[in-house]
Amino acid sequence: MAALVLARMPPATILAEETATILAEERRLVAVARKSGAFRSRQVSEEDIIRRWQELWDSTPKAAWTKRLIPCLRSWWHFGPRRISFHMVQALTGHGCFQMYLAARGRAESPACVLCDADNDDAEHTLFNCSRWEDKRRDLERAVGMSVLPEDVGYLLCGPERE
Repeated sequence: MAALVLARMPPATILAEETATILAEERRLVAVARKSGAFRSRQVSEEDIIRRWQELWDSTPKAAWTKRLIPCLRSWWHFGPRRISFHMVQALTGHGCFQMYLAARGRAESPACVLCDADNDDAEHTLFNCSRWEDKRRDLERAVGMSVLPEDVGYLLCGPERE
C-alpha cells in the first residue's frame, strides 16, 4: 500500500472498477445517442479514483507509519514531491535502515538504536527523537518556524490541504 502511494499508482482494482463503470456508462450513452443523435464519452475521473483510493487507504491496517505521515492522498497526488530518493522512501515507509525493521527480519541482532541509548530504533525514533540528529532537527524547525512532528510531514511535503 505504501509503495503504491509513494509511486502515485492507484491500486489496479480501483482502476479496473472505474474503467468498468465508465464502459457501462458509455454503453448506456451510445444507446441514448442512437435515439438522439448526440454522443459524449465520459472520461476517467481522477477525483473519483483518488476518493476511492483514499477510502481504501483509510481502511487498510497496512502502512500505518506512511498513513500517519501522508494521511491525505489528494494532497500527495497533486502537490507532493515528484521525485523521491531512496532514503526518503525508507523514512516514509519505515523500511530499510532502521534497527527495529532489520531485527524483525533477522538482519540485525537488536532493535536498539546504534547512535543513542534508545531501546528501539524505528523511523519515528530516528527522524524525531534520536539525540544524534538533534542539531539537524533544530535546523529544520528554525527553517520552517515550528516544531516538527510526524503529523506535520504531509504539510511540509505537500503544503496545506487545498480545495
